Amino acid sequence: MKLTWLGTAGFEVKFDNITILLDPWISRPPEADPKIPLNPVDLTKADYIFLTHGHFDHSADVGTIAKQTGAKIICSKKASEIFLREEVPEDQIQIVTAGDELDFETFKVKVIRSKHISFGLTTILWKFFSWKVLKSARRLLRDGRGHPKGEVFGFYFQLKKEALTFCHFGSGGYYKEELEKFRPDLFLAPVAGRRNILEVIAQMTKFLNPKMVIGHHWDDFYPPLSWRVPIEEFELEVKKLLPDIVVKIPVPLEEMEIQSIT
Repeated sequence: MKLTWLGTAGFEVKFDNITILLDPWISRPPEADPKIPLNPVDLTKADYIFLTHGHFDHSADVGTIAKQTGAKIICSKKASEIFLREEVPEDQIQIVTAGDELDFETFKVKVIRSKHISFGLTTILWKFFSWKVLKSARRLLRDGRGHPKGEVFGFYFQLKKEALTFCHFGSGGYYKEELEKFRPDLFLAPVAGRRNILEVIAQMTKFLNPKMVIGHHWDDFYPPLSWRVPIEEFELEVKKLLPDIVVKIPVPLEEMEIQSIT
């Protein structure tokens, strides 16, 4: 399996001549950090797009990419309204809900019940009531309009030929009892949303107990509302709970080859 981080919660996953996109939001503002030289039109090959929830920093480019590639969008009913409004053909949209199981030729997917992370009072006071954010409120309202959250999912993928499993979540909210049903080889972990996010996602990782974790969503993707998480400290936090886990920090657009993880 080949894995490429596209920034924020976005990934391109390739295996068995299949290309899957996860939460591909490419049209970041110019002040986002790190800068990623990629545009939605550059994604010309995709078979499936899996969307964890409908917020704009996950969904805003999905319709465009689906129309130019013919990819099928896997999303909630509420999120599907975004793409129908954008004139994505209805037969390119597959609505799912938590608990669904999908069986494709070369892989299977289980849809995991999840929730969006709660920002917490200290984060709200620190970020949302700052003068810089208040000045940017108009832009936030513009970008957020028309992109309802809808149901929030995680996805558990089982690759049939490669005997590899992985989970992708787009936000750090979760239900402990749901996570403990799965033991993926790899966890794509969303490290964003709270000032104490490193500790939150370390706990989330513990409940999934994967062999490897890759942190994402830690970039300063929408300043001044967002901030760069000190992702260099993520390995330390996770290894306090899971000493033997492999922790990787992705580089934007740098392809990683993930083989069977032991």
